[in-house]
Amino acid sequence: MGRRKVDETTRYAILHELLKRRIDGVLQYGLKTSVAKHFDVHRDTVAAIWSKYEESVAAGNIAGDMQIQGQIGSEGPLLASHGLVAKTTTIKPILKTTHRQRRMQYAMSFLDDKPDVHRDKIGHRVDPMLNTVHVDEKWFNHDKKTGWYYLLSGEDPPERHRHSARHIEKTIWDPHRKTNFDGKLGLWSFAEGHFPQRRSQYRPKGTILQGNIESVDTAVNPRKWPICHRGKIIYEQQDNASPHVLPDDEDVVREGQREGWDIRLIFQPSNSSDFNVLDLGYSAIQNLQYQTYVASTLEPIEVVQNLFRILDKVTLDNIFLTLQQVMVCVLACDGDNEYKLPHMGKAKQRRNGTLKQCVVCSSEVYASAFSKLRLETF
Repeated sequence: MGRRKVDETTRYAILHELLKRRIDGVLQYGLKTSVAKHFDVHRDTVAAIWSKYEESVAAGNIAGDMQIQGQIGSEGPLLASHGLVAKTTTIKPILKTTHRQRRMQYAMSFLDDKPDVHRDKIGHRVDPMLNTVHVDEKWFNHDKKTGWYYLLSGEDPPERHRHSARHIEKTIWDPHRKTNFDGKLGLWSFAEGHFPQRRSQYRPKGTILQGNIESVDTAVNPRKWPICHRGKIIYEQQDNASPHVLPDDEDVVREGQREGWDIRLIFQPSNSSDFNVLDLGYSAIQNLQYQTYVASTLEPIEVVQNLFRILDKVTLDNIFLTLQQVMVCVLACDGDNEYKLPHMGKAKQRRNGTLKQCVVCSSEVYASAFSKLRLETF
């Protein structure tokens, strides 16, 4: 069959051979096959070189051009041949010994004390977190600096102007959700509409503007929880940012115990954003949001609300399973945040009906983490 990819020197040699053996400017029948055999390349490669040359001459390039599109960018196979692979990394918080210890303690609090047999292996099950609500805030930028569009021939891309990239509008969101019933409790915007008192060069008078509000005091709605959970402990997890109220705040404790409910506020460990499922959920929504062109401040709010509404519970369930696996990895690496998540094959297991509700931590990892926490050896 011959090679399909050739270097520049070989391409010029092939073109020179074709030009030399043509008759009255025309390639005779079988010439491409003969040249391909001579240079040990695929016939399609020879045909592509000649076609590119003819197109270049027809476009007015007297010297001709036979550069084949796709021949550049061969770094991948070259790197692979030398045993190199491409990887991406993200900047992560620096963890002190106390941070790692608290991360391990927090992860251990979600594991069963007693081991259980799971698929012929003894391990400790991670709590499925059906009684845990994750709360966090997220800035959704209305646009990003570089946008890609598919346009028809002659169509102009949409105009996008800002005073600077720092002036891209953004809206902050405060979502609450969990993996039970439909998997979502709500999504509230830190913005409200108001009418400006006077016109300006940017807008006429009477235009509705979106402005940030100081806080959102909408509580988790107990009516969305199954009534059978009344009286059971429900945890509301958030990060320990300074604007957040403390778990032992009198108003929080009182409101959490109204009408027979037992809703408690807890903090996730410091510098541990990987313990909150909303980071993964935000990424899923943000990627879809960027696919929708918006031209005003009102449109992104509507887009995000629609995307949150159509986000299916299977995606949320996968996110919670990933969080369980994160806790196991944190215990295995002594509370560090440098770990590699194993591929769980959730979609395949779900199709086969073998997907479990919780991840299992091996007895070896559990025993090692328990010993290090007890002896404080980090």
